[in-house]
Amino acid sequence: MKNDYQIIVEKKYYAVFTDGEGKQQKVEVSKEVADTIIKEQQAERALVRKNERHTISLDSMDYEGEIFATYDDYDFLNGERDLTHEQKVRIALSKMKPKQAELLVKVVLRKIPVNAIAEEEHVTKSAISHRIELAKAAFKKFYEKLS
Repeated sequence: MKNDYQIIVEKKYYAVFTDGEGKQQKVEVSKEVADTIIKEQQAERALVRKNERHTISLDSMDYEGEIFATYDDYDFLNGERDLTHEQKVRIALSKMKPKQAELLVKVVLRKIPVNAIAEEEHVTKSAISHRIELAKAAFKKFYEKLS
């Protein structure tokens, strides 16, 4: 007995977009066009993720204390040169921008995890890590001037 019928399965591809009036439109496209659209969307998402990872928002930073202030012009020794380590640390912290000093105290003395600080301030962990590095650099400049 011979079959006198045949089953053919065809896949159809559609591009769905929203027109100027806010209505969704569905257009049938070829497989090649669908593949191209998918690849372009993936590339665009990858670029967005890359830019998010490598961009620091100035809104998430303390404008005056994190990246724009310079510490070379401060004269804070007042003639004192024979200071203990603890005195130098206290003076260096007091001469830093308050948010930077507070961040170092949280991380170094209170041992608060970077993740917890990031969640508290609603910023990324990398933003907090960057702030810590800037605060350490500022502390080091002040501390070295005391030595």
